[in-house]
Amino acid sequence: PGGAGSVTVLANGDIVYCDGTDLWRQPTGQPRQSLLHLPAFVFGSFTLDAGGGNLLFGENSTHTLWLVPLAGPAPSAPLTTVVFNYDAALLDPLHAVVSAKTGGFGTPDNQLLVVGLTTGATQTLASLPGASGAVAVASNGDVYYATASLPFPTPAGQTDVVRLRRPIVDAALQQGIVLGIPDTEPVFAGLDAAADLCFDDDGDLLFTDWFTNALGELNDAAGPAPWRSAALVDYGIAPGAAAVQFLPGPGAGTFEPFQPAGGTVAVFETDFFSVSTVRLLTARRAELAPVGAAPIPTGTVTLQV
Repeated sequence: PGGAGSVTVLANGDIVYCDGTDLWRQPTGQPRQSLLHLPAFVFGSFTLDAGGGNLLFGENSTHTLWLVPLAGPAPSAPLTTVVFNYDAALLDPLHAVVSAKTGGFGTPDNQLLVVGLTTGATQTLASLPGASGAVAVASNGDVYYATASLPFPTPAGQTDVVRLRRPIVDAALQQGIVLGIPDTEPVFAGLDAAADLCFDDDGDLLFTDWFTNALGELNDAAGPAPWRSAALVDYGIAPGAAAVQFLPGPGAGTFEPFQPAGGTVAVFETDFFSVSTVRLLTARRAELAPVGAAPIPTGTVTLQV
């Protein structure tokens, strides 16, 4: 419905979203189910599949994080509180890394916190300059973060994607050290915006760019020489991409042109008012077919690719 937010797509295709008062699960062709009824209207931040049949839901009105089971009774209390939580990614089966402006909008830095999914314990991992930025975790455990401009309106070219190597992350958590921008590695500089991030199954980093109204792609972001291709989707003046996620598939193909069936990119598109759409993007193999009569007569034949 219009005004829905904090949208995520489950592995079985069900869609989860927040309308401000409830976190809903919408199965295909069936009535929706309320997974969590909130005590007051809130603005949702994110919904993350936390594994083990649970979702991690964050909201930035009362600043709570909820661990919500997909089956069974709803939680009676939030997991923990993280002020102005913005985005999250699964660090390992027991922990999530949460991007949050814990010091408030007037502070110069944004924090990355590690939250225990069973205990609710929080530990500050990093303090990075700017407004709240998106976070993603690569398959090798490295943490990727997209900086966001502190001034508003946002100038062009102010977003950088940086990386925290997993050994540095683990050492900081063990020693209780808060990392800063000198501890990061540059991945790509000069994007206009990256409100949400996700990795596909080929090491490419997809990002939602509200500044140019496009779904962008950094190819080989997990490798030594990332490069930016043309936008994967250019929305023009249509409602654009607010969130993006990758759903692994059972096939052997990767999310690249002309590949066999594999994973799916789910994009939440919205104008933040009346339009709310989930679009699924998949790879498609080239098709080759004869044009004309069948069986093909002797002589010249035309093939359509």
